[in-house]
Amino acid sequence: MRRQSQFYQDQISKEITVFVSAIYDYDDHIPSFNDGDLPFAVDDMIEVTDTTFDEDGGWWAGINLRTKATGLFPS
Repeated sequence: MRRQSQFYQDQISKEITVFVSAIYDYDDHIPSFNDGDLPFAVDDMIEVTDTTFDEDGGWWAGINLRTKATGLFPS
């Protein structure tokens, strides 16, 4: 996970826009969902804005292109 996060962060640092596609729903119906998390649905496109929120690379920051919401999401 850390290697993938570093790759994407390097792209962001070069001002290259990075997008990912959601493969599952993540919203306030999920018990682990917290304030500040980014809700999304299957197939939503998310612009990754930062991959440095934890040292394992498990959480990234982004913008949901469908809803324009921002927040952290599990990578």
